[in-house]
Amino acid sequence: KMRRWAKDILTPKGVYDKEGIWIKTNPLTLFNKHIKKEREMHDIRRGIVRDFDTYKLKSITEEEETRKRMENSKPRSKIPEDLKDSYRFGLKPEDVSHLSDKLKRVLSVEYATDREVTQLRIAKAIDNFKIHESDTGSSVVQVGVLTERILATTDHLRKYPKDQVRKLFLQKLINRRNKLMKYLKRTNYSGYHEVCHHYGLL
Repeated sequence: KMRRWAKDILTPKGVYDKEGIWIKTNPLTLFNKHIKKEREMHDIRRGIVRDFDTYKLKSITEEEETRKRMENSKPRSKIPEDLKDSYRFGLKPEDVSHLSDKLKRVLSVEYATDREVTQLRIAKAIDNFKIHESDTGSSVVQVGVLTERILATTDHLRKYPKDQVRKLFLQKLINRRNKLMKYLKRTNYSGYHEVCHHYGLL
């Protein structure tokens, strides 16, 4: 009995076809049929005629979601001065030199989301303050990354001042940066001065 119970639990949802073969089905498809049938019965009672194709519930795939986001995306009214020569998806100017002007524009910061802009600025901060080529976690770099995240969160709160979760997150970031800066001042004063001068923290 236990084996049968385990087999039933692991069996995916589906139906038997005419030949008696079990076919897996999407649970959402069965739910669509159930909803459609209920609405049909409801409209028959009331004498309403509708096109039920408009009521189909569809599971949005990642590709469809990305396509819709791209269709709805609008170019930025103002491109940040520090990112004019930067491109999305980690591309460099030499990587897009052979592309058309239209494709270059799509890959530029003009069509980047706020999150992509923040990531580009963080990558730039790492390049500016890294001690060696593979440095991503030294105190100087961490202070630079935290500062970029603080600036991005501050911009977000200017647009959405009632976002209480972001306010708490901003306070945590500031506290972390203050602790790191105290440590950096004790251990590496030149790095501390460089970061403070770059972001105007003094």
